[in-house]
Amino acid sequence: MESDGGASVPDMLIRDGKRQSVFRSYIVPYMDRPNLTVLPHALVTQLTFEDKRTTGVQISYDGSVRRIRAGREVILSLGAIHTPKVLMQSGIGDEVELNHFGVPVIQHLPGVGLGFQDHPGVCCLWECPDSLPSRPAPEAVIFWKSKTGLGSPDFQILPSVLSAGDAARLGLPAGGWALPGIVANTKSRASIRLTGSNPADPVQIEANYLCD
Repeated sequence: MESDGGASVPDMLIRDGKRQSVFRSYIVPYMDRPNLTVLPHALVTQLTFEDKRTTGVQISYDGSVRRIRAGREVILSLGAIHTPKVLMQSGIGDEVELNHFGVPVIQHLPGVGLGFQDHPGVCCLWECPDSLPSRPAPEAVIFWKSKTGLGSPDFQILPSVLSAGDAARLGLPAGGWALPGIVANTKSRASIRLTGSNPADPVQIEANYLCD
């Protein structure tokens, strides 16, 4: 993926036939440490401040709203969609948009929510007369260039066997395999915007896939 392209075995962590998540691989073994607390089903609703200094987070947990104060620092790592949402609902973003939803402005930062980048994909499916063994992950991954002159591959192919469960859920024949094609280096940029000041309000995602 960083050279001219090619095919290889995918770089995935699989144990006992199941793909392992980052959480299960790196966090679960240390769950008994006294300096680590994991709160499942807690929703981070906003950051807390003293003047313009972040002091912690406010969360909705177990039917109540709670505040957790940071001893040193706050790391907001909620993914490409919820990170800008929490920032904007905390008052960090474009002041015109924040004022529109009645969010008190802490810092005018118009770039929050802009530049969202996604990689669309199209999947081709083939029916196979023979029953194929299901796999927890593709057995190969292919990176290639759509045209010469590019510095690195811009699309990815992941041939994989459909599981019986996926086939039934999608209304497809029981035996088959898929060949998804994914844009790996998109130039199109999108935006994430608020639809309200309530943490339960969804965001508006303008995907803008075909801008480029």
